[in-house]
Amino acid sequence: MIAGASDWPVSSPNPWNAIAQAMTRKGPLGVLNAEESVDRQLMFQAYTLNAAKALRLERQIGSLAPGKQADLIVLDRDVFKVSAQELFDTKVLKTYFAGKQVYASES
Repeated sequence: MIAGASDWPVSSPNPWNAIAQAMTRKGPLGVLNAEESVDRQLMFQAYTLNAAKALRLERQIGSLAPGKQADLIVLDRDVFKVSAQELFDTKVLKTYFAGKQVYASES
């Protein structure tokens, strides 16, 4: 199981950067071990359900299902359809925590 997380301050805390880099294996110094790339679906699972499993909280968080917290974000693009490069520029428009909006972008 791979769980997504940040190594801040060693790497960016931005999950979109990490997902794109895992898909392309391209970092600031070029491509590193391209054969170790990971597909988009696996990376999204790593940052959602697998991260919840790593915390032993998969019954409460990590996916949307009856009885779980309704934690979710609204994005400015369809992150399942854009190129890996376009993931870098993904912006969060709204954040919902436990079913309540806790953030809205000003734009």
